[in-house]
Amino acid sequence: MSNHKILLVEDDKLQAKTTKEYLEKAGHEIVWVENGMSAIKSAKTGYFDSMLSDQEFGNLSEIVSKGKN
Repeated sequence: MSNHKILLVEDDKLQAKTTKEYLEKAGHEIVWVENGMSAIKSAKTGYFDSMLSDQEFGNLSEIVSKGKN
């Protein structure tokens, strides 16, 4: 498996630390953010091979609902 730059979106700090360490040991570069808004900002300013996230994007649902009004 080749090394990848991965955007990790996780609000649980323990889960993020565990996941980040695991993926770094596999040789991947990890950028960790805590919420959906930070994920959008990171995706706009950087290149990522993939993104991992939990099912909820926290404050992102507020942004999406505002866009529908």
